[in-house]
Amino acid sequence: MFRRARPIVLGLLALTALGSGPEGTRGLKPGTLAPRFTLTTLDGKTEIDSRDLFEKATATVLILWDSYCPDCLATVKACQEFADRIEGAGLQVVGINYDHENLASVRGFLRVGKIRFPNLHDPTGKTIQAYRAQAYDFSYFVIDAKGIVRAAAYDHPPEMEKELLRAVNDGLGDASPLFKTNRGADEAEPSTD
Repeated sequence: MFRRARPIVLGLLALTALGSGPEGTRGLKPGTLAPRFTLTTLDGKTEIDSRDLFEKATATVLILWDSYCPDCLATVKACQEFADRIEGAGLQVVGINYDHENLASVRGFLRVGKIRFPNLHDPTGKTIQAYRAQAYDFSYFVIDAKGIVRAAAYDHPPEMEKELLRAVNDGLGDASPLFKTNRGADEAEPSTD
C-alpha cells in the first residue's frame, strides 16, 4: 500500500517546492527536498534510487536533458568537462535523459561524445515532471548528500562549466569541497588549499 501512496506524497512534496513567481523561479527552489526517483541506467541493467545516489557524494550535480534539444548536446559535453574537473573532489555528475523513443541515438551520442558520467532513463517522464523540467530543455540541480536542493537552473548558459562551478560554490557555500567562490569575480577558481 505504501508503494501506491508514495507517488502521491512525492507529488505533494514537489508541489510545495515549486516557485510561483517570475520565470526564473518557476521550479524547485533551493532549500527544498529533491523529489525522489528510482530509474534505470540507459542500458536497462542497473536500477538507481536517488536517495542512495545522493548519499554517495558531498553533492550531486543532476542534469536533465533531451537529445532533441540541439543546444543540450553541446551542453552535455560541457558537463563532461566539468565532471572531469571535479573528479576526486567528493562531487558527482549524473544525467537523466528523457527521450522516449530515441534511446539508441542517445546511447550513440554518449559513446561518440565520450560522455562518461552516469546517465539514467526516465521512460515515463514522471521524474522530469517532478523536477519541473520542460521538453526540449536543459535543467540542472546541485543536490547535497541529504537530498536537499542547493541550486537549480532551468536553462543552459553559454559557459556551462563556469556556471556549474558557481552553482556548486554558491549552493554549498563553505561546504564546497574543492572550489572557493570569488564573489564579484567572473570565474570561480579551484581551491589551492
